[in-house]
Amino acid sequence: MLDSDIRQAMAIFVEAYRDRFAAYHRHKEAMAYAGFAFYLASAGAALVSAFWPIRWSGLSPSADAVFSILLALLMWCAALWYLRWQLIRRRLAAVRVAGAEALLAKWLTKPPEDADRQPWRFQKKGDEVAAADRWWHFFWPPATPMPKPDVPDNDLPAALVAECRRQDYWNSTQALGHERGLYLVGYAALCLLVLRCVVNVR
Repeated sequence: MLDSDIRQAMAIFVEAYRDRFAAYHRHKEAMAYAGFAFYLASAGAALVSAFWPIRWSGLSPSADAVFSILLALLMWCAALWYLRWQLIRRRLAAVRVAGAEALLAKWLTKPPEDADRQPWRFQKKGDEVAAADRWWHFFWPPATPMPKPDVPDNDLPAALVAECRRQDYWNSTQALGHERGLYLVGYAALCLLVLRCVVNVR
């Protein structure tokens, strides 16, 4: 049984860890929403504008449509890159916050043991290793791999890492489902831009 000072120090560390990633989660969420709102505003402005599809001087309506579709695709790819960067880090923070909260709740009924404060020394779960970064992860929210935190798992207490990994890695506290919703809205806006280009040619 650990003495009370060590147990208190462990609880303070886990609370600070949770608070740090909670703040990081809020920041990444705000940045993602801001970027997504900018993309939707740009797509919406193009849809209601008389200048979409863009009329390129001296080109036929078909050529105008092709160039406009390429521009719409380029805009969405830039938005995808930005969203992926922000949202996958938000998901990392969501998992860490949930793991820290689960550990603190566990310690309310079962005080920490000496093994809980030892460094993490286990390998990653098989599904984390097997799911490499696929090419299609750029176009659809990937479940893995998530970015590594500043402090490696092997430098953290085993109990904290175990609880973080015990969270639903694939759904990540429902964050993954929320990301997919944002992507679907973005793809819908892209389809509307392309559809208007096609209708304009006809």
